[in-house]
Amino acid sequence: MRTLGIVSMKGGVGKTTLAANLAAAFARAHRDPVVIIELDPQNGLAWHFSGRAAEIPGISDYALEHDDLGNGWLLPSNGIRLYPYGHADESRRLAFESLLMRQPGWLGERIARIQRERPGTIVLIDTPPGHSVYLEQVLACADQLLMLLLPDMASLATVGDMESLLEPVLARRPDLVNHYLINQAEPGQPLGMQMAELLQDRFGPRLLPVRIHRDESVAEALALHRTVNDYDADSQAARDLRRAAELIGELLAT
Repeated sequence: MRTLGIVSMKGGVGKTTLAANLAAAFARAHRDPVVIIELDPQNGLAWHFSGRAAEIPGISDYALEHDDLGNGWLLPSNGIRLYPYGHADESRRLAFESLLMRQPGWLGERIARIQRERPGTIVLIDTPPGHSVYLEQVLACADQLLMLLLPDMASLATVGDMESLLEPVLARRPDLVNHYLINQAEPGQPLGMQMAELLQDRFGPRLLPVRIHRDESVAEALALHRTVNDYDADSQAARDLRRAAELIGELLAT
């Protein structure tokens, strides 16, 4: 079980930043190769790692021209291989989405090829918020889902939507594992604590026993196109992310 989809039903929850930092944490903690695939047209991951997203060809380009993911981009600082979305204009984005709609298993087939060529590879997939053709691709191939929430009522309101979306998927794929993670938590915040209690009562161990705390080092690291651990390894967020990567790594290894 080596493929993790990072999803949310609401935008602005820090999903792409979390994906980048989790990938970096996996790369540090494991000897296995780490791949991160960006299925979000906003190209946030490419920007996060390089600051030059518009210059990097990606999977939307290679899919339409070669029916493949391409070779990705090896990040020399940490050995992660990034497959950016690419710089598709509106017509090419729609053409790529049409391809994905016609072939629900397209992404899974290409991930399987990567994992055959490099056994043990950990694959993280970042998706745009909400229900989309990109999310459908992830639901068809991921071994595990990580659903990210903010400690607020708007995020809590999306939990029912996600559970409803997952119900028919789990009927087809009972082996699919899914967990929730709270991001940008503030110590002592009553709403955040109440929300965690509600999720714990409802989902038990499906709520990961770690929260990523709100920390200025996250935004500062992002501005410098660095991971939080590289920027400030002693920050609260860096410690939280290492713990989350440890827990998720254990789940992926089962």
